[in-house]
Amino acid sequence: LYLVRDLHYKLECLEQNAFKRLPWLPIMNQTKAPSGLGSMSASDLFNKLEPLFCSLRRHLDNAASILRPDISLIVEEVNNKCERLGVSESLAPCNPENSTFVASKIVVAESVFVVILSCLSKIFANKELIAEGNLPVMKKLLSAFGSSASAENICSGLHPPPSPGTMENAFCSAYACLDEYFEAAAATSFPVAVEHMMALKGLVVCAQALVDNAMADSRSHRSSFVRMMAILPYLRSKLSVSASRILKYEWKDDEQGKNWKNRGDILQQLLHMFLQYNESPMELLEEIACNILPQVPARKAKDVGSTVDYSTLCPSTFITWYCVLHKEILGAFNKVIKDIMALHKSNSVKDDDVEIMFSRTHQCVAIMVSLINLTRRHDKTSIHAVAVQYGGKFVDTFLKGIDFFQAQYEAHRGSIHALVKDLQKATRTIQTLCSEAKGMKRMPVTSKVPAVKRSLERYVFHIKALLHSASHGSSFWMGNLKHRNLQGEEVGSQIPVSDEEDGEGNGSGQEREHQEEADQGPVEQLGDSE
Repeated sequence: LYLVRDLHYKLECLEQNAFKRLPWLPIMNQTKAPSGLGSMSASDLFNKLEPLFCSLRRHLDNAASILRPDISLIVEEVNNKCERLGVSESLAPCNPENSTFVASKIVVAESVFVVILSCLSKIFANKELIAEGNLPVMKKLLSAFGSSASAENICSGLHPPPSPGTMENAFCSAYACLDEYFEAAAATSFPVAVEHMMALKGLVVCAQALVDNAMADSRSHRSSFVRMMAILPYLRSKLSVSASRILKYEWKDDEQGKNWKNRGDILQQLLHMFLQYNESPMELLEEIACNILPQVPARKAKDVGSTVDYSTLCPSTFITWYCVLHKEILGAFNKVIKDIMALHKSNSVKDDDVEIMFSRTHQCVAIMVSLINLTRRHDKTSIHAVAVQYGGKFVDTFLKGIDFFQAQYEAHRGSIHALVKDLQKATRTIQTLCSEAKGMKRMPVTSKVPAVKRSLERYVFHIKALLHSASHGSSFWMGNLKHRNLQGEEVGSQIPVSDEEDGEGNGSGQEREHQEEADQGPVEQLGDSE
């Protein structure tokens, strides 16, 4: 344990090496290099560590075998017997009663397990590892933490599978072997499982960096580059599966969400890996936003635990999930709009490509509407602030593709009307959130209101201009709407006192429908007829 901690410290010093050479960094903040490291570069250290890779793997296997649930109980019983025997032998010559001479084997195994995984993460993250001169060292490192049996299991989903002895086979084999340690990591604690997850992520990021480096180097072998490119999506999908296991695992120390209070940053990283590296990220986003998040209760309750299959999703962690999903859908929608703008500028626009773009846009809008509607049940200020902030950004992104929608209006009028009507459900809720925040003086929300209001006004007038330019102005009307809360109830001084003051209900059905649709401020409405 002492030796692997010393290695971990040296790897940490290598990470800080670049900052130590910066001329503007104060001398007092520059830590002294540990003994034995001196001015040694990362490449020199990796070459010296090469004979130790197999030893590190052996110690990691031994620690994992002790930490597995079926073994840890037996080891704990043996430790207790040894400790009782040690205490009785210690008290015989009149030593103090509080003296402890026997270290817990499980505690030591946990420390060795975590430190070695952290060392691997730091080695994989070092940029010098993917240098051309260090590729043999990298291959030996991957081979030391892999096996042929593991490579066959994980490569069964690849067609054709990578050949034995190749770099891509070494990556697949190492990932499969490291992934097998999850049971031991999860049986220990949530932080240990996260450290295990970071090692897996470091391996995938290292493979991505190797591909990027090969793309920049014209001398790289084309065939090897293509084979590495083929396994990257597969490794990413495996990383998403690994992240989902942590999110779904029944942790013993959650205590109805109390221990998740200080784990928001870690949970965000896991969620981003789970969503970004998934084989079908949009379908996964839609499933969580539309079907899973609505099942989370708004308030904490003693008899309320985790939701569906995700033990890490509860009232205490809802804001973390909610914020991550907003970030992910906004990033996905930005990519869709970029593709739309590129298609709009191209000389040849095919109908099939246009239909695909409308389908992707409608999927993003549906996910955003579902997320915004969750604010009707969850009244926390932090949740409302996230909805207002990212709702305004989503509207701004939508307006970047307005030229494309205008060019395709005649051919795809129904699709554009459906998009605007669906997005209108979210914009009205955002307007209500802004008004309620002002009345209740919710500063985290009100600070975002001016920018969001400008975005909503731009959206209204751009839609109006779109319909009028296409000679369909009758499909659009705009007016000052009533004040309503998130439940749709009229609030404030605009609540009608009697039926007589409201025109005794003699207006036409269409007029009453338009009157009931009112919220506050200017808002657009597409008519059902064209």
